[in-house]
Amino acid sequence: MATNFVVAGTIIRNRAWIVDKHYGHLMAQNRLPNVIFYVEGDSEDTTLECLRSLQTYHWSLRKVRDGYRSPEFDVSIEIATFNTGYPGWHRGTRQSGWKEVPGGGMRYSSENMSKVRNHWIDEALKRWPQATHFWMVDSDVLPNRDVLQLLLDAKEPIIGGIVRHGENAYSFMQKWVDQQPRRSGQERSFLKHITPLPVTFVGACCMLVERAVFENGIRFEANPNGEDVAFAINARDKYLMTAHPLARCEHWMGENEVWRVE
Repeated sequence: MATNFVVAGTIIRNRAWIVDKHYGHLMAQNRLPNVIFYVEGDSEDTTLECLRSLQTYHWSLRKVRDGYRSPEFDVSIEIATFNTGYPGWHRGTRQSGWKEVPGGGMRYSSENMSKVRNHWIDEALKRWPQATHFWMVDSDVLPNRDVLQLLLDAKEPIIGGIVRHGENAYSFMQKWVDQQPRRSGQERSFLKHITPLPVTFVGACCMLVERAVFENGIRFEANPNGEDVAFAINARDKYLMTAHPLARCEHWMGENEVWRVE
């Protein structure tokens, strides 16, 4: 039986403050990924420098100690850059990117986010032809130790972990309304289950995808409700999407603001 080869990682900008935490949670998985792949772009802080320092530190782990080769030896850290030309990943009248906008609040452009996410996919497919799975984990999402193993064990083409975005908002939706995935209002009861369940949408913030899905052309696109909503729409007729209630993550909205699944 062929062994799964997992490329984990994320697109990242202006996240110097959380780089070490993100790396630490990926490296603390009970089932380690084979590769951690970061695509940095348009940062206005020291994110790229932090990633390079992290890569240097990681390579220092790749050695035999007292005749024992630790599992970390087999994980590689790779970095690429992709700039959209918009430091805030914004464009046009929608003053987006993680910047303040008139009237307050923070928004981003799903058009530019989809470009960067798709670049991560295309580069990962090209660099690792042996990869069987791709685990997208946003830079502000820190998965519990068992998340990757739970998602792999489910053997689903597209499966999401659980990330909390607000008081009653989670990274999955359960119904369709006007050709768009929508929340059902029953998400908290979903979390009482212990096995994966079908959903209409899982967020790209924590999503494991089999290689065949990407090779069949399923990608992110601009959408008023988010680029990962467009991904769900593109995938819905070809693949079952599921979410695992036990594959839970912390969501670091800021250095002092953390949403946990309860």
